[in-house]
This record gives sequence, structure tokens and C-alpha cells, in this order.
Amino acid sequence: MLGAQVSFARLGVLVDAVTPSALVQPSADTSYTVLGCIEDFEITPSSDYIERRCAPAGTGKFRTRTKVPISQKLNYAFSMQQWTEMTLVELLQNSDPAASGVYTPNDRGAALEGWLRINAFDHNDVEILDTHILVQLDIGAYKFGENLDPYALTAELLYSSLNDGTATNLT
Repeated sequence: MLGAQVSFARLGVLVDAVTPSALVQPSADTSYTVLGCIEDFEITPSSDYIERRCAPAGTGKFRTRTKVPISQKLNYAFSMQQWTEMTLVELLQNSDPAASGVYTPNDRGAALEGWLRINAFDHNDVEILDTHILVQLDIGAYKFGENLDPYALTAELLYSSLNDGTATNLT
């Protein structure tokens, strides 16, 4: 995956006659706000397990028999090359939405949650990933390979039965 576009539809804000929620996913492209130019992005899965162990017959050593997943997380990180009002004011400045460009730093009362749409493309501009996921957005330092990005857009996947994705044109 070489290029990606990321857009966002905030929970609880009416757009195109739809109010996004954990049970209502916007379907129209126009329901999403583009979050700017993305240079790099990474998807990081993590899991916690309980190990089931026992000593096989005729031995005294306990050995792992199976690992049962008890929690799973997906985190996304995007290296931003452009800022939008949402990413600069609401996330980086921790503010509520600006009114006519005016905002108060560090006065946001709630996490920024909504539907994130990720479209990723290969070197021939062919779409290979189209994902719609419920997330909580944030801004923070993130290390992409060997480069530390001081202001990466991060998203933690939240549960919704409507989370979905399509992978196509993979070779």
C-alpha cells in the first residue's frame, strides 16, 4: 500500500440526513470530511492471551497446550502532511469545535469519536483497501520505521457490528 486517503464522520453530528452512531454508519462519501494529506500509515494489531498449560503424560514439565485470546486491539497511525480544523484545533489543541475560527485551547469535554474511512491504493493508483471503522481519534507522537513523527493522527478501533472493510486487487 503506497497512498492513503482518510476521512471522518463525527458521532452525533447530522450530515446528509444521517446522524452517525455506533449503530448508524454513514454510507455516502459526502458524509465524511477529508482529514488532509497522509504520508505514512501503519496498522498495529495487539492481543492478550491466557495460556493453557499442562504436563503431558510421562513428563514433569508444563508445556503450553493452547493460547486463548482474551482481548484484541487495532490501532492506526497516520503521518499528517496537512492540517484541517478538526486535526489542528480539536485534536492538537484539545478544543471543542471552533466557531467562526475562534476556539479555546484545552477545553474539549469529550473524546473525538466517529467513523473513519480509509482508502489505500497501490503504485498504479488501484484501490486495494476500503475500510469503514468506528474509532476514537487522537494526535500524538508515533514512530514510523526509524522516523519519529511528533504529530501523528492516531485512531483506536472501537467495537461496532458495522465495522467493515474490503480488500481488492491484491496480487
